[in-house]
Formats: sequence, structure tokens, C-alpha cells
Amino acid sequence: MGGVSPPAHNATGPLARADCVWAGLLLACALFLPVSKAAAEPHTESLAALADTRAAIAEIIQAEDQIANSPTPYRRAAQRAVNAIVGEGDRVFDKVNGNPGDAAGALGHVNALLDRRDSPPWVNTLHGVQVNLMAAVARLRDAIEARELDDYQVNVTSALLNLLAAVGQPTQSGVFGGLTGALATTTLGVPAGARQVSACVVPIAEGPAYGVKDGYLAFVVVPATAGTAGLPQDFGSRNISVQGDRLVVRTAAADIVARLCREPSAVVTPPRLATQAKADPPPQSDPPAPVRTADGGKPPALYTRAQAKAGRSVYLQQCVACHGKNLQGTLAPAVAGTDFLQTAQRNGWTLQIIRYLVVNTMPFHSPGTLSPKQYANVLAYLLAANCFPAGDMPFPQHDDEQFKKIDLHPLIGVRPDNNKFGTCRG
Repeated sequence: MGGVSPPAHNATGPLARADCVWAGLLLACALFLPVSKAAAEPHTESLAALADTRAAIAEIIQAEDQIANSPTPYRRAAQRAVNAIVGEGDRVFDKVNGNPGDAAGALGHVNALLDRRDSPPWVNTLHGVQVNLMAAVARLRDAIEARELDDYQVNVTSALLNLLAAVGQPTQSGVFGGLTGALATTTLGVPAGARQVSACVVPIAEGPAYGVKDGYLAFVVVPATAGTAGLPQDFGSRNISVQGDRLVVRTAAADIVARLCREPSAVVTPPRLATQAKADPPPQSDPPAPVRTADGGKPPALYTRAQAKAGRSVYLQQCVACHGKNLQGTLAPAVAGTDFLQTAQRNGWTLQIIRYLVVNTMPFHSPGTLSPKQYANVLAYLLAANCFPAGDMPFPQHDDEQFKKIDLHPLIGVRPDNNKFGTCRG
């Protein structure tokens, strides 16, 4: 069923620290390259991107398992990995060393998937995949130029971490899932021509069928009496249940879809007649409702207004080129407003997750280079832009245990300063 893990490696090789870093790069900058050809069917395209990424990983690991007195085999493996990532149309492709992937390369497939007008839930995930692939190429090229084996190892280790993050985990939805997570939890995992049904009701009819809601894949139904049932890839099932003659395999997105299915549908109000409008008395202006969280509580005040103002200055210097003056993204995803907060709510992001991403992966070209005070100020500005209230205590310069208990989502009762984006002035 797919889901091939990278080959095992000894504890001294580049994979030794792979389990220490899973950098979800939602907030990272990405260069969205134009794609000249028409995109292939999304499921096929994403599987091809995954195959090319795994081919790059395999090249590096195979070279590490060798014992060579010359740097040539290592450099050749690094270049072949680059070739599998960038594809034959890229200027850094080197045909002399061959290509373990296909002609488009992993980046070519990802760029083709992102070259579209709609925004399914896997878009932010693939932005992160794109950034990780580009970072891996940069590290591999540094490894190729390295004069010492230690320098090669450092750069290859970093490249492998990026490639592993791009592959991701099928048990994760959203930005941390990578390619396998996107295939496991969204419509990218649905093969062309496969039967799709509403994920809000498990179908009575025989499978196979894919339960889909708003672009998320919640379950797959397969016949229980057929002996075997082939699935296109491993999608990290949360649980498998037998219902009559069917197996229902639920994915990591099942909880997200359950929430979506519980949301009441929008009620369309019929237009009022002109005569009615004249007869009705003018509406009374009610006092503004108190701002509260999704569970009805009072949102925490985590920063000061002066700190948010200072954070805006840092943002305009370090972040605006990628995330835009209106915080809706230019070369990178949005970091504030309705779309951002709805995405955060669907994926269960906490303040701790966002703080980790900002502090450890930003700015994109020089992560970790700001001072603790600057990072705290930027986070204060982002909270203000997302309409969280200010208080008397500044945002902390270090991680706080309470951050993992603070969910990010649209606040109820907020009146944004910018209704178009749902943002507030910092």
C-alpha cells in the first residue's frame, strides 16, 4: 500500500538526527516557478513528486553505505539527488551524472500542482514541501562543493532532513504531513475516476469509495469479502472498522471532517421586497458583543500594544517581502486574517506551533538570526493582526507551557479593521 520508509541507517550517518527536526514550513517563503505544461491529474502528479523525492533520499543513503577513499561517489550521489528534485529542465540539472527520478523532477510536479486557481486544503502543505525541496537542493549543492568530508556530511544531513520533511508522515494532516500526509488526508489521495461520496455519511453501498468533504479525505471504504483490497498508498489509518461486508479505513483527517460535518449549512435569506423595506422600522444598533473564543471563553491578552507596534517594524524589515504588507502572502502563505485562522482551526494549530515555526524557520534565508526580543515582538504583531486582544504583559521571549493550550482560530464577536481579509491593525 505504499508508504515506503527510507532505508535504515547507522547512528553515525546523516539520518542520526532526522527524528529531532520536523520543520513544518507553513510560514516559509517559496519561489513559485511558472509551469509551461498543463498539470497532470493531481493524484498522479503528487505520487510522482513523492517517488522523485524518495529517489533523491535513496541516492544519498546508498552513497553513505559505501566505503570510498575518493569524494567522487559522494558528489555524484548528491548531484543525482539534485537531478531527481529539480528535473531535466532546470539549469542545475547535470545530465552527465544521470537521473534516478523522472524528467519533471519532484519540484516540477509540486509546481504543477500549485499552478492552479483554486485553493484546496493541500495547498499550504505543498508550499511547505516546495520550500523543503528547494532548501535540500541548496544544501546538496553546498555538499558537492565541499572540500572536506565533514562539511559534506553536515550539508547532506541538512538536505536529508529537508527531504524527510517533504515526504512527511501519513498520520499528519496539514503542514506537518508533507507529501504522504497530503495524499493520506486530502483529495490528492483519490485516484482519477474513483468513486467519491460525502464524508459526512458512511455509504451503505459496497466499496471502494472515498469519503470526501471540502477537499479532505476522511475515510476509504473497501469490500471486506474480496480477500485483498489494493490502495494507492499508505494513508496512516487512525482506525479500521468492519461494517457488514465493508472495511471502513479512517484517515488522520477524520476529526477535521467531523467538525466540518457538524457545522450548520448557511441559511439563504430571501430578498426583501421594496414595500417591506419601507414599512419596517430602522434596525436598532445593539452594543457590540464581547469577543470570545470558540468555546465561549475570554481570549488571553498575551502582548502589549507597544510591543505589537515594535513587531510591525520588524515585520516590515524582515518578513514583508514574502508575506506581504497586508499579511496575506506574496511568495509565501498568509499569516493573519480569516483564511489563515480558519486553516489553523481546521488543522489544530496552537500558539506553540506557530511560535516554533517563526523562531526556528524565519526569516527564510537566515532562520534564527533575530534576537529573542525581535521574535517576541513579531509574534505580538501577528497576534494583534489576528485580532487577539492586547494586555499589560509583553509576549514572552521564551517558550511558555501555556502556549500549547492556546488554539488559533477566528474569534467570535471580533469586528476586523479590514473586513476583506479579516485582519486588525497591530
